[in-house]
Amino acid sequence: MTAEDFADATFSVSSVGNIGGRYFVPTILRPQTAIIAIGKAHTIAKWDERHHKFNPAEKINISISADRRILDGATVVKFATRMKQLIENPNLMLLNMH
Repeated sequence: MTAEDFADATFSVSSVGNIGGRYFVPTILRPQTAIIAIGKAHTIAKWDERHHKFNPAEKINISISADRRILDGATVVKFATRMKQLIENPNLMLLNMH
């Protein structure tokens, strides 16, 4: 991609999951304000408090870099929290369609 491809964008999505990467810190490409990085899904052991045992669970690491001159940290956290809710409960995306 060239600089022209990013000229009118304000936000980018980058993924290293397709090449096996689990986590990385994305770099904002000017003049954009933020970028989100998505890693490869992988299985972890998650404690089940009710049944007192570990169960397999899928996990995806997501990292967001934002220009603090434009976006404050609270806005980025709210975005990340909402994104997490929608990924964990995709049916919520259907409920909000008009």
